[in-house]
Amino acid sequence: MALSVTCVAAAITGCHAGSSTRAKTIAIITPAGANEFNADLAAGAADKAKLLGWNPVNHLSPSGDADDADLVALAMKALSDKPDAISVCGMDPSALQRVVRTANADSIPVFVHNQISTITGDVAAYIGYDEFAAGRQCGDYAVRLLSQGDRKNLPVGQVAILDGAPGEHSIERAGGFREALKYCAGVQIIEEKSGEWSKDKANHLVTDWLTRYPKLSVIFACNDNMAIGAAEALHTTNIAVNSDGRTGANRHVSIIGFGGTHEALVRVKYGELAATLALEPRKIGSRIVTAMMDTLAGGDTVHPGEVIHTDTTLVNSQNLDDFIGGFDSAPLNPAVSSSAGSGGDVH
Repeated sequence: MALSVTCVAAAITGCHAGSSTRAKTIAIITPAGANEFNADLAAGAADKAKLLGWNPVNHLSPSGDADDADLVALAMKALSDKPDAISVCGMDPSALQRVVRTANADSIPVFVHNQISTITGDVAAYIGYDEFAAGRQCGDYAVRLLSQGDRKNLPVGQVAILDGAPGEHSIERAGGFREALKYCAGVQIIEEKSGEWSKDKANHLVTDWLTRYPKLSVIFACNDNMAIGAAEALHTTNIAVNSDGRTGANRHVSIIGFGGTHEALVRVKYGELAATLALEPRKIGSRIVTAMMDTLAGGDTVHPGEVIHTDTTLVNSQNLDDFIGGFDSAPLNPAVSSSAGSGGDVH
């Protein structure tokens, strides 16, 4: 049955919230709660909610990987408690629309994070970064790296891409990266294969590439997990080369990751990664709560259905110290670390 104009207006303006002075209760649904990105996003939201004097955030997430049916079930559970607002992670449009319809019917403002493509239904706001543009940032940096050795400062070299598992995340990130290289006549993409978001799978692929492509210059990985696998493959290959007595024969391949995880930043510091595209999930979490605050207060800063873009930062050795603010990287030895996340660690 179609929603009335009054009901829709209530869902968007937050009439469900009741008194503007009452402490609000909100819910956030994320996949893989043990994953660093999702844990940090929830922490950023919790910090902002606490600062506003709201009740503790109801963060619902499976401990491991989840399919859309699991995420819908968690969202429905959260909605049954009648929160003042809810934010759900991006998922298949049909699954997401089911959640949105239920929230609309209960006049609960619903937000979508980590997805900026709009769907049918009344969504208060979409909050996240543009994955295609983020991939293009990585591609632009690859062009800079490939230009350094040319006398005319033109990009020249061989590039390989580690895709994630098939899906929108990988398509957008790799697509943006390729777009940046589109008109670089001297750049050749020699391999593009799925590492399935897995460090071990990426390690296996890159070990093979290093054997078959002696002129490989740059590897772009669609997440940090795979970038770390690539770095470890390069490290192992160089050890093997030197064990044969061919000292000074170390391969230099610039590896660009995607995510800005703690371990990836450490590996940038140690020179094992050329860069990582940092997504800053704590800021995303905080931005979700800020958008909720405006909507629940009936403000006009956030417009119904608005796409709110969050920032990304390409972090390399030049801006690393400023970006990390001096976190202590000493406890992690990247040469021997195996602390990558699960294979489903998309971010």
